[in-house]
Amino acid sequence: MNLKCLFGHQWNDSCMCERCGEIRNEWHKWMLVEGKCNEKCSICGKERSIAHKWDGCKCERCGETQDRGHKWVLVESESKEKCSICGKEHNESAMYVFVTLSNNALGMLTFGNTEYYSEEYCISKVRANFGLSLDFPVHYIPQKLWGGPKPQQNGNSFTIDLPLVNALQLKYLVEKYNIDKNDAMRGIQQAQVMQVPNLGMLWLCVKLS
Repeated sequence: MNLKCLFGHQWNDSCMCERCGEIRNEWHKWMLVEGKCNEKCSICGKERSIAHKWDGCKCERCGETQDRGHKWVLVESESKEKCSICGKEHNESAMYVFVTLSNNALGMLTFGNTEYYSEEYCISKVRANFGLSLDFPVHYIPQKLWGGPKPQQNGNSFTIDLPLVNALQLKYLVEKYNIDKNDAMRGIQQAQVMQVPNLGMLWLCVKLS
């Protein structure tokens, strides 16, 4: 400690002592750094990261992109789809995860147990299970979007109306992602199911390549 402050610092509601210049990690005066998702203390210069401000797939502040939230539009002159936000071309090589929840899951959600029902959790588990790289597209499709039926759960096993599931998957892939019907059908026929019985949840995974 500096001898000037032998008997205590003079903080004055700040992160820096007015007498000796020592810094403490509290009472910072944070200001947003333009063009970044960072804040900087106007007194000591310390920086910290803050949450991105996503507009679909792109952060409005710093410009960073994520591989979800794209807004696909057809570029007729190129006969392909591109994201109107970030410009990425739509790649049909992707994993499409159709999520469906049993009554058990809906009950747990009612009591606020949401962590394990998030898009981020699902995608991380699917990547790990199928050995997918971080840049391989994984599309998370909640039950309410594709209209999937609720599975019936009995302990660690599920039953579900598979013909109905396949028909709804086909309809969604063709109409939402403009995937060729025959390609979509081949992917659905080879689909794999990830069961999460302790959460009352099924992830119906369709990989197209």
